[in-house]
Amino acid sequence: MKYEELLHPWVIVRALPNMQNRSIKRFRRRNDADECLKALRRLSPTEKFIVVFDASTKSKEQD
Repeated sequence: MKYEELLHPWVIVRALPNMQNRSIKRFRRRNDADECLKALRRLSPTEKFIVVFDASTKSKEQD
């Protein structure tokens, strides 16, 4: 995992068909991710976006 990904654990994910997803953008703070999510929902009201915390960064550090 890149160092930048470790610094930006909040991710906006776009839900795709067949249980797939795509990362849209990473953020350091949840508040920043929520604000971007509002804008994405206004621009694409039919798409499904979710804010998630990328916990895989912590588990990889411990291994």
